[in-house]
Amino acid sequence: MLNIKTLIVDDEPPAIEELYYHCSQYIDQQNIYEIDNPKQALDAIKDYHIDLAFLDINMPFISGIELAEKIAELDKPPYIVFVTAYDEYALQAFELNAIDYVLKPIDPKRFDQTIKKIKTNIKCENGSSITKESIKKATNFISGKITAVGTNPNDRYIFNLSDITHFQADGPIVFASKLDGDQKRVHYQLQELEKALPKNFVRCHKSYIVNIEHVARMYLWQKSNFQIELENGEKIPVSRRYSQAVKEQLNW
Repeated sequence: MLNIKTLIVDDEPPAIEELYYHCSQYIDQQNIYEIDNPKQALDAIKDYHIDLAFLDINMPFISGIELAEKIAELDKPPYIVFVTAYDEYALQAFELNAIDYVLKPIDPKRFDQTIKKIKTNIKCENGSSITKESIKKATNFISGKITAVGTNPNDRYIFNLSDITHFQADGPIVFASKLDGDQKRVHYQLQELEKALPKNFVRCHKSYIVNIEHVARMYLWQKSNFQIELENGEKIPVSRRYSQAVKEQLNW
């Protein structure tokens, strides 16, 4: 059994019982604490020197995400895992921002993988990978927004995904561009965005992801290659590798 002080925070007793059972298969029961009032969680984490906290997302008074933001500000925050019944899009947002989660109802195999990851990180004293900024970025993404960075690394901008015409990679740096020409850097790679973005965003080139809602037309350009023209007149290349997927999305 693992000697990890664990806190379960959920306002529903049946959910606590289910999570307690799964935790008890790996963690000494004497080290498992339960709280059904999220307002008491911060004090419990400090009083019991909690190493691991399972936080339900949907709770009254304060959500699991809001609670995690407060926990992330502690001097020694515990490892945080969200417990959620959110849809696929929200889960992609968590994965995009390296946030751990388990789904309700709990799948034993998935839970086993989570415990193994937690065990490795706590043993190496890595603590939680969650920061206040990573939580904010995930919640923005769930709300159909993305966090961008200005010329000053400390500046943050929130773009609505619906306003973004395309993402462009310049080497390891990725930029989000809006219809009005505003362009800002995002801390994601195109491969990550390709998996997480809504279906109206399609990969059209090794260096581009385009929002088909802002495409004015696609036309043949240079023999068998295609090009996209956006509503603002900007041109985006379409490589042969991605041309079929783009055609299907545009019903071309």
